[in-house]
Amino acid sequence: MKSYLITLTLLLSALISSSAYGRLFLDVSMIEKKGIDIGLTLGSEIHSTEEAVEGKAIVMSMSSGIKLNVNAKFIDVNKEEVGPPAKVMISGEVKTDQGKKIEGFFDQPFSLAIGESQKFSHRIEGERLDITIKAYLK
Repeated sequence: MKSYLITLTLLLSALISSSAYGRLFLDVSMIEKKGIDIGLTLGSEIHSTEEAVEGKAIVMSMSSGIKLNVNAKFIDVNKEEVGPPAKVMISGEVKTDQGKKIEGFFDQPFSLAIGESQKFSHRIEGERLDITIKAYLK
Protein backbone atom coordinates (compact mmCIF):
# COMPACT_ATOMS: atom_id res chain seq x y z
CA MET A 1 0.00 0.00 0.00
CA LYS A 2 2.84 2.37 0.85
CA SER A 3 4.57 1.84 -2.52
CA TYR A 4 1.23 2.47 -4.28
CA LEU A 5 0.90 5.87 -2.54
CA ILE A 6 4.48 6.79 -3.38
CA THR A 7 3.92 5.88 -7.04
CA LEU A 8 0.67 7.85 -7.14
CA THR A 9 2.34 10.86 -5.52
CA LEU A 10 5.20 10.79 -8.04
CA LEU A 11 2.77 10.47 -10.94
CA LEU A 12 0.66 13.41 -9.75
CA SER A 13 3.78 15.51 -9.19
CA ALA A 14 4.94 14.82 -12.73
CA LEU A 15 1.55 15.77 -14.18
CA ILE A 16 1.35 18.99 -12.20
CA SER A 17 4.95 19.91 -13.06
CA SER A 18 4.45 19.47 -16.80
CA SER A 19 1.33 21.64 -16.82
CA ALA A 20 2.86 24.24 -14.53
CA TYR A 21 5.96 24.65 -16.67
CA GLY A 22 4.68 24.59 -20.24
CA ARG A 23 7.17 25.29 -23.00
CA LEU A 24 6.71 28.65 -24.70
CA PHE A 25 6.88 28.81 -28.49
CA LEU A 26 6.65 31.75 -30.87
CA ASP A 27 5.42 31.66 -34.45
CA VAL A 28 7.31 34.48 -36.14
CA SER A 29 6.63 35.75 -39.65
CA MET A 30 8.57 38.46 -41.51
CA ILE A 31 7.32 39.72 -44.88
CA GLU A 32 9.26 42.35 -46.83
CA LYS A 33 7.68 44.09 -49.81
CA LYS A 34 9.52 46.41 -52.20
CA GLY A 35 8.29 48.74 -54.93
CA ILE A 36 5.03 49.62 -53.21
CA ASP A 37 5.25 53.31 -54.17
CA ILE A 38 5.48 52.52 -57.91
CA GLY A 39 2.76 49.86 -57.96
CA LEU A 40 5.18 46.96 -58.17
CA THR A 41 5.41 44.52 -55.30
CA LEU A 42 8.41 42.27 -54.97
CA GLY A 43 8.38 40.32 -51.76
CA SER A 44 10.29 37.91 -49.68
CA GLU A 45 9.15 36.21 -46.51
CA ILE A 46 10.35 33.96 -43.77
CA HIS A 47 8.32 32.00 -41.24
CA SER A 48 9.61 30.11 -38.25
CA THR A 49 8.41 28.43 -35.08
CA GLU A 50 10.93 28.75 -32.27
CA GLU A 51 11.03 27.77 -28.62
CA ALA A 52 11.43 30.86 -26.47
CA VAL A 53 13.95 30.36 -23.67
CA GLU A 54 14.21 33.21 -21.16
CA GLY A 55 17.47 35.08 -21.60
CA LYS A 56 18.11 33.70 -25.10
CA ALA A 57 17.15 35.68 -28.19
CA ILE A 58 15.40 34.19 -31.20
CA VAL A 59 17.31 35.44 -34.25
CA MET A 60 15.96 35.47 -37.80
CA SER A 61 17.58 36.95 -40.91
CA MET A 62 16.10 37.69 -44.31
CA SER A 63 18.00 37.38 -47.58
CA SER A 64 18.05 41.19 -47.81
CA GLY A 65 20.03 41.33 -44.56
CA ILE A 66 17.23 42.51 -42.26
CA LYS A 67 17.71 40.84 -38.91
CA LEU A 68 15.15 40.27 -36.14
CA ASN A 69 16.06 39.56 -32.51
CA VAL A 70 13.14 38.61 -30.24
CA ASN A 71 13.06 37.74 -26.54
CA ALA A 72 10.04 36.36 -24.68
CA LYS A 73 9.34 35.48 -21.07
CA PHE A 74 6.31 34.61 -18.99
CA ILE A 75 4.63 37.38 -17.00
CA ASP A 76 3.77 36.17 -13.51
CA VAL A 77 0.32 37.68 -13.18
CA ASN A 78 -1.17 35.50 -10.42
CA LYS A 79 1.14 33.37 -8.31
CA GLU A 80 -1.82 31.44 -6.83
CA GLU A 81 -2.86 29.88 -10.16
CA VAL A 82 -1.54 26.48 -11.18
CA GLY A 83 0.03 26.30 -14.62
CA PRO A 84 1.95 28.71 -16.79
CA PRO A 85 0.91 32.38 -16.90
CA ALA A 86 -1.56 33.43 -19.58
CA LYS A 87 0.67 36.27 -20.88
CA VAL A 88 4.22 36.74 -22.08
CA MET A 89 6.42 39.82 -22.38
CA ILE A 90 7.96 40.32 -25.84
CA SER A 91 10.94 42.54 -26.54
CA GLY A 92 13.43 42.78 -29.35
CA GLU A 93 14.78 44.81 -32.22
CA VAL A 94 14.97 44.85 -36.01
CA LYS A 95 18.16 45.90 -37.79
CA THR A 96 19.08 46.68 -41.37
CA ASP A 97 21.84 44.88 -43.24
CA GLN A 98 24.20 47.68 -42.07
CA GLY A 99 23.30 46.97 -38.41
CA LYS A 100 21.20 50.12 -37.95
CA LYS A 101 18.14 49.69 -35.73
CA ILE A 102 14.82 50.19 -37.53
CA GLU A 103 12.62 52.38 -35.35
CA GLY A 104 8.96 51.49 -34.96
CA PHE A 105 9.47 47.84 -34.07
CA PHE A 106 9.65 46.85 -30.41
CA ASP A 107 10.38 50.39 -29.22
CA GLN A 108 8.79 49.27 -25.94
CA PRO A 109 8.33 45.70 -24.69
CA PHE A 110 4.71 44.56 -24.94
CA SER A 111 2.58 41.84 -23.42
CA LEU A 112 0.94 39.17 -25.53
CA ALA A 113 -1.69 36.68 -24.41
CA ILE A 114 -1.04 33.02 -25.10
CA GLY A 115 -2.79 32.09 -28.35
CA GLU A 116 -3.00 35.66 -29.66
CA SER A 117 -0.91 37.28 -32.35
CA GLN A 118 0.46 40.80 -32.80
CA LYS A 119 1.32 42.37 -36.16
CA PHE A 120 3.70 45.26 -36.75
CA SER A 121 4.16 47.12 -40.03
CA HIS A 122 6.78 49.66 -40.97
CA ARG A 123 7.03 51.53 -44.25
CA ILE A 124 10.03 53.48 -45.46
CA GLU A 125 11.13 54.59 -48.94
CA GLY A 126 8.77 52.37 -50.93
CA GLU A 127 9.37 49.30 -48.81
CA ARG A 128 7.20 47.69 -46.17
CA LEU A 129 8.16 45.18 -43.52
CA ASP A 130 5.45 43.23 -41.70
CA ILE A 131 6.27 41.18 -38.60
CA THR A 132 3.72 38.92 -36.94
CA ILE A 133 4.32 37.12 -33.64
CA LYS A 134 2.07 34.54 -32.01
CA ALA A 135 2.78 32.91 -28.65
CA TYR A 136 1.57 29.46 -27.69
CA LEU A 137 2.36 26.64 -25.27
CA LYS A 138 3.38 23.11 -26.03
